[in-house]
Amino acid sequence: MYIDRPIASLVAAVATAASLACGGGDDHPVPPQQPTITRFTAVPSHVAIGETSTLNGTFGGQGQLDNGIGPVLSDFSVSTPPLQATTIFNLSVTGTGGDIVRASAKVIVGMFKPTLLTLRFPRSGHTSTVLRSGLVLITCGMDPAALEANQAELLNPDPEGTALAPPGPMTKGRADCSATLLPDGRVLVAGGSGDTSAELYDASTTFPPAGTFSATGNMTLARCGHTATLLANGKVLIAGGRDCSFGMPVSTATAELYDPARGTFTPTGSMVVRRIQHTATRLPDGRVLVTGGTDNGQEAVPSAELYDPQSGTFTLTFGAPLARYSHSATLLADGTVLLIGGYAGGLATVPVPRASTELYDPKTDLFSPSGDMATARARHTATLLPNGRVLVAGGIGASASLTSAAELRDPQTGSFSETGAMGTARESHVAFLRAGGGAVIVGGSSSPVGGPPGVFPFATIEVYR
Repeated sequence: MYIDRPIASLVAAVATAASLACGGGDDHPVPPQQPTITRFTAVPSHVAIGETSTLNGTFGGQGQLDNGIGPVLSDFSVSTPPLQATTIFNLSVTGTGGDIVRASAKVIVGMFKPTLLTLRFPRSGHTSTVLRSGLVLITCGMDPAALEANQAELLNPDPEGTALAPPGPMTKGRADCSATLLPDGRVLVAGGSGDTSAELYDASTTFPPAGTFSATGNMTLARCGHTATLLANGKVLIAGGRDCSFGMPVSTATAELYDPARGTFTPTGSMVVRRIQHTATRLPDGRVLVTGGTDNGQEAVPSAELYDPQSGTFTLTFGAPLARYSHSATLLADGTVLLIGGYAGGLATVPVPRASTELYDPKTDLFSPSGDMATARARHTATLLPNGRVLVAGGIGASASLTSAAELRDPQTGSFSETGAMGTARESHVAFLRAGGGAVIVGGSSSPVGGPPGVFPFATIEVYR
């Protein structure tokens, strides 16, 4: 807290001295009351999204609270409005002489809570797909023995309840694969097995009751670390990645289309640049934005391109983003795409996580800087919440260390604010919206950068609310 001494107070003191020199005034003038604050707290100081806190304070003078609350009397107890993001409340107290003292109380909004329910198998680098029933299908990933997982799982969108019966086994163990919900409710699981195979999950089958997997047509290339994007015409665009039949981190520019009606893959136009660990986002106009990645497994790519389903071709965007890979891309409500974090540099050098974010505007075909995060990170998750904020959680931060920190991005200001941290620091996890609000964090790993995949994968689940 600090004290302001306005000029008005000085003028009043001079006027009083002049009056006394002329024989006027009292022999013992009353000194102005100095403002004091003896207590200002927020209880609780950490709440869930949409909850309130109670501000309490004791002071001497005239009190005023900001954030639309207004004047208060000493020994007040005032409830805040429902809070959507971490908020700092300021109490200003003014004395009779015009001096002011101030104090602040912070309420952290958003908290993670571990669930009693866990995955049946620890896994990292897996997928999560929200089915038409609302259930969430978990596939692929690395298990504790660094082997590709061939067991899938089903979760409730609010996984604090009872465990669900698992689906039948996948046709192959897979890691670094893709999983895409098709218009008919089936899920296409492709790549990540060291060969060209792909398979379909069908929830409508009755044996086992939780659905079954069956083989479908083969891809034109054995891919890992690719992207899979559902197009408006119902086909799936598979782009980039690496040829995992050789086990080398050399990326490809090729792309192909999966036709659910025929169960076949066919080549489409290749990307301009080879990419792995990139992102692909379908825009409202049906085109697909591909950003970043590594071009040859060595250096980050400072470019982006657009796929046109009508012509089947890729073209570079007019504007170029910063070079980054292992980042996230989130389609926002206004049609722009938010790029968050990721690594600068490449696999041939020491990867450096970024704190920066960028916005891509399809109307201008340009990228522009947005607010920076407090924590630089890669291999994190970014989840668009119903209130428009983006929850960024976990990942690998500075000095190749895991982080449990989380942040919320404000859609109005583009700035990030503090929120509660996860109970477990993790990377290569997945996140999806929680029924009733918030988000769910599932699995992940404590593998360091450059370490073998699947080291210390987690089966734990945390709920953010």
